[in-house]
Amino acid sequence: MQILTLPFNNLTGTLPEEWKSMAGMQSFSMVGNALNGSIPGDVLTSWSGLHEVYLPGNNISGPLPSLPSKIQNLILAGNQLTGTLPSEWGDAQNLTILHLGSNILTGSLPSEFGKLVALNFLDLSQNQLKGSIPSAWAGMTGLKVVKLHDHTSSEEQNSIHGQVPFKACGLEALYV
Repeated sequence: MQILTLPFNNLTGTLPEEWKSMAGMQSFSMVGNALNGSIPGDVLTSWSGLHEVYLPGNNISGPLPSLPSKIQNLILAGNQLTGTLPSEWGDAQNLTILHLGSNILTGSLPSEFGKLVALNFLDLSQNQLKGSIPSAWAGMTGLKVVKLHDHTSSEEQNSIHGQVPFKACGLEALYV
């Protein structure tokens, strides 16, 4: 199987660890269901050709998973994910969309994300992140949209401060 798309089906339960045997997976989407539990540690990385993961609007909890090397689009918004942003995600050179808004992520913004030169959309709003935007983020020259705060929501917000280092990129929208 290369593509699994099951949006808005009221599916419940956890993502089975046995799914790692579906080695040919390229696109995985279970948007707007009622999935819970954590993403099993090596399921996504076992899908070596995986380039799209769409799991927003579920009840997935636990830490952020390890990423496969070819990942391009990762949307895990609107879940209950906890923990910090993994610095090793800065090695995901093909990543173009990263949407982790509306979770319970804590800690600081990793300077290693500055290596994400292909990234053009970043949404980390409505979490509990703190600190400043690392100066290394100026290396994200492909960024078009950065959303670290949602001005339309009364939900939990990040506490980000300091200078904005995105001078050289073609940024079209910045929400801090």
